[in-house]
Amino acid sequence: VNTTSLGDVNVNDSVSWSTNLLTLNAQNNININVALNGSGTAGLVLEYGQANLNVGNLSSYNVNAPVNLASTSSFSTKLGNDVAATSYTVLTALGAEGSNTASDLQGMNGGLTGNYVLGANIDASATSTWNSDLAATPTYAGFTPIGALFTSFNGTFDGLGHTVSNLTVNTPMTNNVGLFGAV
Repeated sequence: VNTTSLGDVNVNDSVSWSTNLLTLNAQNNININVALNGSGTAGLVLEYGQANLNVGNLSSYNVNAPVNLASTSSFSTKLGNDVAATSYTVLTALGAEGSNTASDLQGMNGGLTGNYVLGANIDASATSTWNSDLAATPTYAGFTPIGALFTSFNGTFDGLGHTVSNLTVNTPMTNNVGLFGAV
């Protein structure tokens, strides 16, 4: 990690840790250019724009490489020097059909105002056989989109450099479909 005269923190070498909190504190921006690898109970705190108040603060954290965190990790962000940190739930699993646990990707429907980050890539191949219509030759609707028209997702979601792959949503006669149904 190095800093510049602009007050930026630039992560240019891989960092791994397994316990405690890693706090990156920048007067301006945080730029994650190489993977961060937190495991176990490791936590990550990104405090950026600390030279100014929150209101009107244009500083940012920029994820240019994956931030790998375990589901047991903590993650929080803080923009500006006058506000409390915002905590996130770290997601590393797809979850089960119909989940509403707010602790896995499908389960985000159980916490539509929550703050979530992906701590790992998620393979959603299992969704291809979810939500069967129980016909003799069944079709599968797949993943239930996060949020719906009158119950939209009002939280925060950040992939932290990760992907959700092989997601099936097979509802051709329905509006508001995809990973998110309505935000």
